[in-house]
Amino acid sequence: MAKPTSDLNFISVDVEQLPSSVKPLWAKLKKAEGELKNARDDFEGAFTTIARKAEQLPENLILRFGYRFGGLAVATVDQSEARKPAKPKFVLGK
Repeated sequence: MAKPTSDLNFISVDVEQLPSSVKPLWAKLKKAEGELKNARDDFEGAFTTIARKAEQLPENLILRFGYRFGGLAVATVDQSEARKPAKPKFVLGK
């Protein structure tokens, strides 16, 4: 079982200070994360469209997707209970 994150003490890393041998790998990871997000958005959009066309997903519900352990799971959530946008961050000078 994974260790609870509450027991971990994360320290931020200044990625600009990474050794030159590791910087390209960090860039590769960030690019892959972007590609993964795009692929998930495409897949989830297509899946939702098919579910609505098959009348298996009422208009008042949205799907939430889970990908734990390499599998696929979906849950329905009322649109009124959908995730709220993150609180804006304070930026000095704006």
